[in-house]
Amino acid sequence: MFRDAAPAALTALPRLRATLFDLARPVEPRVVGLAQAIGARAAENVVTEGPIPPCSTALIGGFAVASVETVGASPYTPAIPARMVRIAAGAPLPTGCDAVVPADAASDDLGLPAVQQSVAPGENLRRTGEDLAAGTCLVTAGEVVAPHLAPVLAAIGRREIAIRRPRVAIRHRAETSAVAAAAGLAALVAIEGETTVGDLDRPIEAADLVLLVGGPEIGTADPALGRLAACGRRLGHGVAVSGAETLAWGDVAARPALVLPQRPEAILVAWVSLIEPLLASLTGATPTMPETRPLARKLVSRVGMSEIALLARDGATWMPLATGDLPWSALARADAVVELPPESEGLAEGAPLAARPLLVLRRRSTP
Repeated sequence: MFRDAAPAALTALPRLRATLFDLARPVEPRVVGLAQAIGARAAENVVTEGPIPPCSTALIGGFAVASVETVGASPYTPAIPARMVRIAAGAPLPTGCDAVVPADAASDDLGLPAVQQSVAPGENLRRTGEDLAAGTCLVTAGEVVAPHLAPVLAAIGRREIAIRRPRVAIRHRAETSAVAAAAGLAALVAIEGETTVGDLDRPIEAADLVLLVGGPEIGTADPALGRLAACGRRLGHGVAVSGAETLAWGDVAARPALVLPQRPEAILVAWVSLIEPLLASLTGATPTMPETRPLARKLVSRVGMSEIALLARDGATWMPLATGDLPWSALARADAVVELPPESEGLAEGAPLAARPLLVLRRRSTP
């Protein structure tokens, strides 16, 4: 049971999250090509089936030899191995060979192939399983498929990966400020999902999350609320989080829907407190690890309202930039964000604070 510290007319943020998360079930996985999977949330573990490489392979072009037959070899005293096999980089080593002599270290001594350099066992080659042991997990379900894994995934033969990418419908008023707010929101949502953006008259296709951008004060006659009523149902209005008190919510086809204020700071507050957690639930994302630092100075919070605080890195500390009322200058300088619960009265200077770093990874969005 929730113990609301919020004003009676407003819904506490934890209670609202519980309501919306009931509607934010993880979306069905879909299999996409490797290029599309990069940057998306994996819906499966990607595990190597066997060792990589499957057998010892040459790292350079040259001659495969048994290293013991090159002991003491030099330009003055070349060694003549019983077997020297020409080999290209990446080729498997012949049986009986355990090293590769560079091509420029080989010579023809009195008509016999010779080497002018000694090599140690395993030199200039990659042994079986030295890159990846069998059963190595390269990608874990719920994590982002990192770009630097692309060549490794391709090398082990993965051309497709199952991912979860929710569809998000963003609709806005015709006013310039609402259009701009919707564009900024679409850039944020594109980190985790596929977006369609348009005015309130544009039909809402099948979507996993619906975001309607209304005005700074949402009243009963607000067209965004009317749009929600036309295509779904309204569940509530007014949330106890500073900066987004007038937010409304409901559902469209049993999926969560939000009606948002259109100022940039309100969009960010809604993003941190509700939209990002909803997208995490829809994608089955693993939790983001916070970064803990001491506070450079006191952080003040008012009792009864959840508040979003913006922080900047200052040496080894967090420097508070703004709490609750978030000026645009603070948005531009912020490195991290933390949510302060309604029962919090703030934190003292030097207190350790775990905050979530702000990281924006742009993805494609559908206009």
